[in-house]
Amino acid sequence: MTPQEFKKHRNDLNLTLRGFAALLRMGKHGWRTVQRWEAGTQDMPGYAVLLMEIISTQKIPDLEPFKHHDLTAT
Repeated sequence: MTPQEFKKHRNDLNLTLRGFAALLRMGKHGWRTVQRWEAGTQDMPGYAVLLMEIISTQKIPDLEPFKHHDLTAT
């Protein structure tokens, strides 16, 4: 997801920077981090992209590929 897509989804959901940061429990100044994600000056963490995909589409992704995934395998 690009920073522009992320911002569009946030705006489409009528969430402010502060509102989205509060949703993620990012603390008092977390909105600044969200602002940096949208400006493209800081990489968005995967959890934020995943949450945005879930709430913007209202669909849970297929979890089967991740079940019993061996994190130690290379």
